[in-house]
Amino acid sequence: MKKYLRRAISAWDAGRIEEGEVIFKEGLAATGNDGYVALKYGECLEALGRLEEAKAMLGLALCKLPMEKYKQQAREALDRITRLLAANKDGETAPEKPKMPGTRIGLISCTKRKKDYVCTARELYSESPNFNWWLSFAEGNYAHTYVVSAKHGLMELTQILYPYDRRLDEYNEGEREAWASFIAARLRLDGV
Repeated sequence: MKKYLRRAISAWDAGRIEEGEVIFKEGLAATGNDGYVALKYGECLEALGRLEEAKAMLGLALCKLPMEKYKQQAREALDRITRLLAANKDGETAPEKPKMPGTRIGLISCTKRKKDYVCTARELYSESPNFNWWLSFAEGNYAHTYVVSAKHGLMELTQILYPYDRRLDEYNEGEREAWASFIAARLRLDGV
């Protein structure tokens, strides 16, 4: 975790934002969405004014962080962002795709067949013809498309991932309920 944080923050502080984001995302993928990596990434996004993305990342941090002092840090940042968003109804300056309540979205299941290297979610699951068909359909019919993963929850198609092998049927009932709640919360954070 620390090796990703040092490199990501160093790149970010040097103004190499895209490089820093890639390293943060690699760190999240390599650590199974470590709460501290999510916290620091969220703080960097907040500093850039990318409030909706920061809010989602800090929400993830709050769910994953084990230590109360870091959870409190995430809560304080979320409160700050919530106040800023309330004061500025526009939120982010230029979202890629506007997502509004009631907007129809596409949810595509992850697949067993995956690439064997680190890549985006779109590329990782492209080994599966079914995934490719559903992706084509979803992008042609919905305002925004997500991948639903047993391991990672709700993912953007651009999220960087390591190959993994995890199935939802490996979870007990309580874990499945927590997984479903996490996805629902993420959808609410994204405004859909």
